[in-house]
Amino acid sequence: MNSVRVDALTIHYDPAESRSVELVKDACERSLALLSESWGLQPPPGCSVYIMTSWLRFVFQSAPWHRRVLLALFFPLWCCRARSAWKSAGGWVQGYGQVPAVGIKPPRLIADAERRVGDQLFVRDVDVDDEVRQITCHELTHACSNHLRLPTWLHEGLAMVSVDRLRGRPSVKRETLDLIARRSVKTSPSGYPRSSLKDAEAWVYLYARGYWLTRYIVDERRALLGELLARRRSHREVEDMVARSFGLRHEQFWSGIDEVLVTRFRQVEG
Repeated sequence: MNSVRVDALTIHYDPAESRSVELVKDACERSLALLSESWGLQPPPGCSVYIMTSWLRFVFQSAPWHRRVLLALFFPLWCCRARSAWKSAGGWVQGYGQVPAVGIKPPRLIADAERRVGDQLFVRDVDVDDEVRQITCHELTHACSNHLRLPTWLHEGLAMVSVDRLRGRPSVKRETLDLIARRSVKTSPSGYPRSSLKDAEAWVYLYARGYWLTRYIVDERRALLGELLARRRSHREVEDMVARSFGLRHEQFWSGIDEVLVTRFRQVEG
C-alpha cells in the first residue's frame, strides 16, 4: 500500500485509489482542525486512516502483527458481524489498545452502500464526495475520543454534531424528533449493543436521541461538555453529571429526557 502523512495521521491506500486519497486527505485536515478547535480533541499517536475497499483486508492490514494471529484464530466469531456492517457502513474505527485505525470507503463504494435504515436518520447529500468528507469527520471524532470511553449516546452524538459543524447545517433529520415523541418504549442507552439494523425504529430512536441530547449539551451546557471531555469517567458518573444538569436523578433521566428534547428542538427548529 502507498501512504501519505496528514498532520499526525498516516493515510494508507491502494495505488488505484489515488483520486480518493486527495479527497480523504482534505477531509482529514479539515476535520482535525475542527475537532481541535471545537472540542480540544487530538488524534492519538500512531493513528492511521485506511481507504478501505474490503472489510477483511482492512481489518488484517490495520492490525498489529500479534493481533492478526488472534483475529485469525477467532475469525468465525467476528466475521459475520463485520461482513454485515460492511453493507451499510461508510467507515468504521478498529481499536487496538490506545491506537485506533480508521477505515473509510472510497466514493464508488459509498454510492453502492445499503441506505434503507441510515436514510431514516441522516439528511442525505446528493454529492457523494461530501458524504466521504462527513464520514471521515464522524470516524475521526470517534478515533480522537476513544480514550475517553464515552457512553455510546455521547460517543455517537458528538460525532454527529461534529459533522453538523463540518457541513454547516444539521446532518440528522428533524423528523426524528417525531419518532422520539411517539416512541412508547423508552429504551435505556444500554440498548445500543443489542439494537441491530433489523430493528430499524429502535436503532434510529437511540441514535437520534443521542444526537439531540448532545446538541442540547453543546448549545446550553458547554462547561459541562468540557468536563465530560476532560478525562475518562465511568458511564454512570457521566450520566449522573448530565442528569444533575437537568435537575433530575439518574433513575428519572432516561424516562423524562425525551420530552425535554422534543419540546426544546421543536421550538428551535421551527
